[in-house]
Amino acid sequence: MTLRPRAFQYLVMTASILMTACSQESFVPVEIESSDMCTYCRMAISEKRYAAEFIDKQGEAYKFDDLECMRNHVQSKHIGQNDATWFVVDFESKQWLHGQQSSFVQSARFKTPMSGGMVALKDRTRAEQVASQTQGSVMSFAEVFGIAP
Repeated sequence: MTLRPRAFQYLVMTASILMTACSQESFVPVEIESSDMCTYCRMAISEKRYAAEFIDKQGEAYKFDDLECMRNHVQSKHIGQNDATWFVVDFESKQWLHGQQSSFVQSARFKTPMSGGMVALKDRTRAEQVASQTQGSVMSFAEVFGIAP
């Protein structure tokens, strides 16, 4: 049995896609439990709308009660953007978002658990609206956490 060149190309391409997909780890956010404590400050994570987490390459989740706590932890441990999968909670919907695809608003008007005054939002347009309403500033993931791709 011989494969035509087109069929062979299709077979090689399919195998390549499958091998790439299997080699990349795909983590999903770990839900906040009532007994969870912030990795950085050890306070109970009581308000999901301010929560964040990252999952390292070994699959261990590090949960935070405030974006400021995650920023402090990341900077003190020198964790790079590609060292983990990043998740934040949308301030309005309280749904998990991919951290690197989110926008952030810093404002003194936000009374976050550790007084970080920062929230995450799904898209930049909404973040700009919220920043305007709260006299805040909009930032990207890299700006907030001080880590580049």
